[in-house]
Amino acid sequence: MLWVGLQLAGCATTVNEKTNKYYVCESEFKGEYNEARKQISNGVYGKAISLLHALEKEGYAPAFYTLYEINYAGHGVKVDKAKAFAYLNRAYMHQYPVAEYEMAEKMLKGEDVKQNSVEAIKILKDLAERNYGDSGQDHIFYRLKAKANVMVARVYYEGKYVEQDLKQAGEFGYVIGSLPPTQEYNIGRELLGEAYFLYAKIMIAQVNAGLETSWDINVAFGHAQEMGVIEVDYEEGLLYLEEKNILWAADSFGGGCYKGHGESCYMAGKLYEEEKVYKNGEKFNNAMDNPLFYASDYYVIGAKAGNSKCKYKLGEFYLKGKWYQDEKRMPKDIEKAKKWLTEASNEGVNEATELLRALDEKPIKTYQLCYKKGEKLGVN
Repeated sequence: MLWVGLQLAGCATTVNEKTNKYYVCESEFKGEYNEARKQISNGVYGKAISLLHALEKEGYAPAFYTLYEINYAGHGVKVDKAKAFAYLNRAYMHQYPVAEYEMAEKMLKGEDVKQNSVEAIKILKDLAERNYGDSGQDHIFYRLKAKANVMVARVYYEGKYVEQDLKQAGEFGYVIGSLPPTQEYNIGRELLGEAYFLYAKIMIAQVNAGLETSWDINVAFGHAQEMGVIEVDYEEGLLYLEEKNILWAADSFGGGCYKGHGESCYMAGKLYEEEKVYKNGEKFNNAMDNPLFYASDYYVIGAKAGNSKCKYKLGEFYLKGKWYQDEKRMPKDIEKAKKWLTEASNEGVNEATELLRALDEKPIKTYQLCYKKGEKLGVN
């Protein structure tokens, strides 16, 4: 899919120092560029490419970037990553913000270019802090600034490409992560939810490191849930586990499971299977008194959601006759066990592979010859 949502129709690039050399809005190419975008949306790439090439001759940076996307994805042309990257580089050299963000991501990961995390962070910070002036496209630039802020916060939090720096992660995370949910229109529901969730995790790491936080973790998690982030219940469950509050942990994991978060299903099922939520011994009056009833239910939901560990546990339950259907404990089902164990094994769960290997190793039946004096030879 072409990323045209952030492209700035009608804004021509300038390198004039007096105009901040980044971007000024002009109407000169608005009609042609909008028409090219319309043709792309309709899948008529030939006409779109012709229009974009005409704009390319005028040095119009958004056209460079769109030609990059077309050649990179092979829309209407053969995939040509070298040609695509040349277009991206031209848009980047013209300081087209969307191209700068794309280039920074590639530099960070070492994708199509030599990895340079220092330069990538420098570009992202500039995008996050840049004043674009009167562009006429404030809401679009606002979203790009937000995206850059979130990326910088994530990089410093994860410490994957640069050394972890929770202080800087918190500073950049706060910018978007502390905004009210009413900013959903300007930033977008998904990105704002990501920002809230990330900032909550950053603050947890700061607390664990003995650092001060600038906001409330629970509020950030609450806003993330409001934006539809299903991982929140899982993270809250982990926090409750650290506090040894098993009941609340199970409740959080269970909530996340029913929202479709597979890892939450696994954690909820595990707590019930290991009788950490409550213990019932060998005696129970009905199925719903048995912890295995709940464990089975969570593993089924998680397996159907695609969680590999839930697939393994469900296969194990079928193998050992620990599964439930319509509140009734069911007998062993080797075929169903093999189905789920095979899926889990193919997805890299070693325990599932071991169980399958044990199932395939058929025992060799041995016979003992014995007899008593005066009797016929018998076989036991």
